[in-house]
Amino acid sequence: MTYSNTKRANIQANWKVRAKNGFMAIILLVIIVSSLSNVINQYKTLVDAQKINNDLELKNAKISQEINDLKQKTEYASTSAYRQRRARQFLGLGNSSDRWIILPKLEGNTNIGQKINESETLPKYIQWWERFTK
Repeated sequence: MTYSNTKRANIQANWKVRAKNGFMAIILLVIIVSSLSNVINQYKTLVDAQKINNDLELKNAKISQEINDLKQKTEYASTSAYRQRRARQFLGLGNSSDRWIILPKLEGNTNIGQKINESETLPKYIQWWERFTK
C-alpha cells in the first residue's frame, strides 16, 4: 500500500464515521424535536383541562348554592307562617284575631267615583268622530 492508498482508505473510513455520526445526529435531532413537540402539546392539553376544571368547579359551586337556596325556600314554604301569609294574600283569609269591617252594600248605582262627562273634555273633532263611528 502506498501513501495515497492509505490516505484514501483513511478518508473513506473518516467519511463513513462522519456519515454515521451525522445520521445519528439527525436521528437524535428528530427525537429531540418530536419530544419537545409532544411536551408542548401535553402542556397545552393540561392548561385547557385546568380551564375546563375551573369552569366546572364554578358551575358546581353555583349549582350547590342554588340547591341550598331551594332547600331553604322549601323549608320556609312548609312553615305555618308562610301558609298563613299565602292564605291572606291569595284567598283573603285571616286569623281569628283579625278585625273585619263589614261595609253596607250599595243599592242602585255601584259607581262611587265622580261621574265625568267625557264629551266636555274631548275636542270637537273627536266627539264628531265618535258620534258617527259608534
